[in-house]
Amino acid sequence: MTLRIWTAINWTTGEQLTHLQRIVVDRDFPHQCNSYLRVNVLSGDQVLTARQLIIDADPSKIYSFSPDDESDSTRVIKHESPFIVQYHVYNLTDTLFCIARIEKTVFYPDLLEVQDNITVNANQGVYKVSALDFVKNKSPLPQGVSDVRIAYNGNDYRTNFTFSGFFAGNYVSFVLRFKIGGNFFNYGIVRAYFEPKNAGTVEPIMFYAYDRMLEAGQEYFIPVYSSNFVNVIAFQFQLNVNDATLLGLGNGGILNPNSINLNESNVKILWLSELGDGRNIPKDSVLFSLRLRPEKSGLLSEFIELEEKEFTAESVYGGLEASPFVIFEFLQGGPSSTADYDYKYKAIRVAPNPVIGNNLNWEWYPGDERPESVKIIDAAGRIVNFEGQEIIGSGAHFAVPLPGNLINGMYILQVQSEKGRVVNAKFILHR
Repeated sequence: MTLRIWTAINWTTGEQLTHLQRIVVDRDFPHQCNSYLRVNVLSGDQVLTARQLIIDADPSKIYSFSPDDESDSTRVIKHESPFIVQYHVYNLTDTLFCIARIEKTVFYPDLLEVQDNITVNANQGVYKVSALDFVKNKSPLPQGVSDVRIAYNGNDYRTNFTFSGFFAGNYVSFVLRFKIGGNFFNYGIVRAYFEPKNAGTVEPIMFYAYDRMLEAGQEYFIPVYSSNFVNVIAFQFQLNVNDATLLGLGNGGILNPNSINLNESNVKILWLSELGDGRNIPKDSVLFSLRLRPEKSGLLSEFIELEEKEFTAESVYGGLEASPFVIFEFLQGGPSSTADYDYKYKAIRVAPNPVIGNNLNWEWYPGDERPESVKIIDAAGRIVNFEGQEIIGSGAHFAVPLPGNLINGMYILQVQSEKGRVVNAKFILHR
């Protein structure tokens, strides 16, 4: 039994009140459990036995995680997010034996020497940033590391990204990760400074589509836009389709019957201005659309990529200036004009992205419909938040608290409106 005296003071009258608290300990365990047993899980699974949770365990006794099942003496610790969990440990003769806790951590060896800040120079007005650019002595990779990738602005992890001269003179942040033993581990935030380009270099055309979730077996028309289609005479590039079927293309501001070569897995687009003069098409005007049927559910950016090895991508402008590059990006959010797309093309925009705090903030675009519920989905497709999570905000700006046990990485925010419509946005968590 433990006695504790509490004293409360009324600061107005000076009166003191005391209270005697009696704490009765109803069970005293003969053995001590580990208050915190750290379990490092590098790859695959880690087996934990009930005996590991007890200090100086009696070898003559059988310990278990349940009071009536002798076989329940081991647990498999999965490679998931770090957390602290409490276990009840039982002895088959004494029933409840003690209570122990383990702290599971994600661990990886310090194999990579990384440059947190690099400088990138433009080539023909284009900046190419590779994940290996951030690794010191990048060739060959250290033994045990099989892959290095970067993510930018909520996009998927890739080996490299391509940017236009618009980024000249700016710093751009990436999330760096690498693979060990079949599992990816986040290094953290790295940055690249884009050295201002030389005067007179020609900018490439930047095409883009808005990234969104696609359901397996459904057909979609994906609008494609350009942010700098100015004084363009001709261009060509090829898009490859993975885990999906390309069913056709829809007309827009540039396509004509002689400008495409299409099959189910790729399309080559060769376009020439009919009058041989430079064409100007405003931003967020549809240039063409892709008719796509995915074989699995996922984000649009997982199904489409620009082919850069076998088919030359290039563009020609008025005055016959040329750029041997084309950029195709997937953006978050939605077009500023709603005249040429349905609700399903609308989206939400997470800002800031990467997310560094305990609240996930986003901008909401579906008119006067209020968001009703949210789901946070990890890279494996698992829902990681709890039901009924509070949504904070009004108008176009909302937020939701993030679970405290989420590890850094890529996630999807899925929001359902009060009318049942669902939109998605990808974000990176980096606390």
